[in-house]
Amino acid sequence: DKKSAEPKKKKDRDSANTTKFLLIAIFLVIVATVCGFFGNQYYNQPNNSEKKNPGNVVMKIGDEEVTVGMYNFYYTQIVNQYTKYASSFGLDTTKDYSKQTVTDDDGKQTTWDKVFVDQTVSQLQRTLSLYQDAVKANMTLTSDQKDEIKSELKNYSDSAEKSNLSVDDYISQTCGDYCGYETLKSVYEQSYLAENYYYKTYVNTTATDDEINAYFKKSGKNNCYNTGFSYVSVSYTNDDKSNYSSGEVRTKDEAQKLAKECQHKIASEKNLKAKTNRVHSLVKEVMKAEAKSYFTSGYFDSIADATDYLVSASDRTATRSDTTLINDAKNWLFSEDTKIGDSKVFVDTENSFAYVLLKTSNEKLMEDEVFSVRHILIQAQNGNSSTGKISNDDIKTAKQTADKSEVSFALLAEDYSSDTSTTSSGQNGLFGGIYEGFKAGSSTGPFDKWVTDKSRKAGDVGEVYVNDYYTGYHLIYYKGKMPEWKYICQKAIVQDKQKTIIDDSMKSKTLVKYDRIMKKTKVAKPEKSSSDDSSSSTESTTAKQNKTEAQSTTEAATESKSESTTK
Repeated sequence: DKKSAEPKKKKDRDSANTTKFLLIAIFLVIVATVCGFFGNQYYNQPNNSEKKNPGNVVMKIGDEEVTVGMYNFYYTQIVNQYTKYASSFGLDTTKDYSKQTVTDDDGKQTTWDKVFVDQTVSQLQRTLSLYQDAVKANMTLTSDQKDEIKSELKNYSDSAEKSNLSVDDYISQTCGDYCGYETLKSVYEQSYLAENYYYKTYVNTTATDDEINAYFKKSGKNNCYNTGFSYVSVSYTNDDKSNYSSGEVRTKDEAQKLAKECQHKIASEKNLKAKTNRVHSLVKEVMKAEAKSYFTSGYFDSIADATDYLVSASDRTATRSDTTLINDAKNWLFSEDTKIGDSKVFVDTENSFAYVLLKTSNEKLMEDEVFSVRHILIQAQNGNSSTGKISNDDIKTAKQTADKSEVSFALLAEDYSSDTSTTSSGQNGLFGGIYEGFKAGSSTGPFDKWVTDKSRKAGDVGEVYVNDYYTGYHLIYYKGKMPEWKYICQKAIVQDKQKTIIDDSMKSKTLVKYDRIMKKTKVAKPEKSSSDDSSSSTESTTAKQNKTEAQSTTEAATESKSESTTK
């Protein structure tokens, strides 16, 4: 009946409400769980896509945030460079880096694992500080730099495909955890812009005559005077293995004995010319292993060419600040008691060779004129053809519209020059087609003739055709000429000013580290020694192969940029 139905309806409503409440509660739990998961991801989990959520930002330099992947990339490159030349640094790559000590620049003892971290942070500071300055100055990448970035990224993509890995996974294996495609793209773009800013300021930095004279008064004796000598070196090895492809092995005592025999033959000659000729003949006899090594390494087309190079290189000069000679040799060479024609044997234990020095001239001021230019090489379109005009319309337009300022010419060289050895596309750490501090006669005929013309003045722009190794048209911007001693002083002053610019840039950008996220960054582990069981290695064979394959590409793409921002 009606009365009995009402309690049932109420019961049904209560049941429905309870079900509804339970559904809402379950939904809220699910939402809370999902939010908690993604919140945890957002605040704690790094990523390889350069998304700068709090869990992926390890530090902030000025206004620029550094992701875990970017930090790991820089860290990996720093560690690779040190371990690549481990023996030179006295570093044992098979032992715990936190237990190996080294003396830092301040003369204090520190551990290698701290060196790796400090160098990584320092490099990030330099690059990102200059990068931010470049952005504020509205600087952009050159077309060559854009192409270079695309090429490098494509190399990684191709290698990833060969390894049956995604590009992000491949890059993470070779460049550090959480380092991905977008990370590398950012690294390359930032590095190039930092480099562009550095070189633009370098081009605009000058030294006054007063500054040059003050530097000469303070440091000229060590840097602006040289003495001439000829030498022959005798290498040796401290173990049973040969240093050269010839299989030749000498002990230290054998090298010293041979060097003394060479010195006796040189001293027995009657005049300086005969003594110098004797040095040249001994170079051919004693340095056969070096010549063969140069040839087999691909530096020369034949052993004869390598030998000719060693002979020509045996006549040289040195200043008191020269680092290629040991101190005893320099002291002897610059001593007033050492006469022209004197010879003596020295042993360089650090580099494992004995050598004979023959003094060929007394100490003198470096007064020869040297020239400095910037140039743009446009490769000839028809081999060695010496006829015709520049066919590249872009170059024609560039030459016609250039305002003849050194900066604008340098930027044109970055975009158009085929001579990558003088631009940032190469590995020499140079920018803008620079060719400086060279003497008359040291460059190809037409090029040398235009540069050394007595009517030439700073700011002149010319065009010459060269038919040799650098066959093609050269657009040349003339910077000027000066005595070599003055050029040395000027260059040192400009470099000091550039260092100040970098230091000031870094000081103006506050560094903030996030220690909680720093704990997620890469830490270098010692390699397994050859005596260890290879099966216990923590790194897969595939990963090792990937790292080896990618390392040369990565080093080539970053090494010159790193150098440019640390000068």
